[in-house]
Amino acid sequence: MVSPDELEAWIKKEYFSLSGKVLTDNYMDFAVIEQFAHGGMSSGGVDNKWWMNEGIPLLKSRLTGR
Repeated sequence: MVSPDELEAWIKKEYFSLSGKVLTDNYMDFAVIEQFAHGGMSSGGVDNKWWMNEGIPLLKSRLTGR
């Protein structure tokens, strides 16, 4: 089983491999993932701040059951 910190490191590594950008919590920083850019309002845009403040903590808490 992986630890919460290992999960976070894996998410950040995969984010970098897809976007070429480091995952940070800088306001209005986001990456566009070309393979998901099919038009529309977000068109492949990924919100870094959400992942750092909401997504990763949520997945870590689910991993540990807390």
